[in-house]
Amino acid sequence: MGWNFGGIIIDHDFTRDVRKAQEPFEVLREAGLAALRAIGVGAVAHDEPIDLDEATKNMFWDHAVAVVHGKTLVMGKFLGMEQEAWVDEFSECSKHGAVLAYHFDDSSGTYMFSLFRDGERVRFRSFGNGLCDDEGELIPGEPMEAGEEWQESGYDTQSNVIEAFLGQNFFSLSFEMKMVHLEVKG
Repeated sequence: MGWNFGGIIIDHDFTRDVRKAQEPFEVLREAGLAALRAIGVGAVAHDEPIDLDEATKNMFWDHAVAVVHGKTLVMGKFLGMEQEAWVDEFSECSKHGAVLAYHFDDSSGTYMFSLFRDGERVRFRSFGNGLCDDEGELIPGEPMEAGEEWQESGYDTQSNVIEAFLGQNFFSLSFEMKMVHLEVKG
């Protein structure tokens, strides 16, 4: 079956933008809500945390937020899968810090990512059934020669890009890591 999930990583720690007088989960909850507001999404937070394992499941349709290495990780399948629909929002959010959007769909062999910096998309790469986009300059983690290497290892290339951006291999994160579970309003 394989992975089928997506999301964004924002090079900004939204916990720094909320009051520190709260307990840690409350700070993370407020930071998660702030991160979603930064991309124009209103949400409500669940009282109980969710772990990364649950947030990467195929049937997870909500959002989950955590802070990793000073970056805000927002899990949300549609954020990664529908990158073209979010260009304006991700561009605006990138004024807080660079935004990396990504989507994995191992079952169809579809992988895509976009990098937004200083209010604009600077890189878009997709590969899969009916997809073959290659816009902008190569970014850290990509093979120096785009082309067949990407087509043969879209999963590996995308994992390397995320690792270069996040500072850690995504799949080495603790899948028990507690995240704020957010549900989109309306």
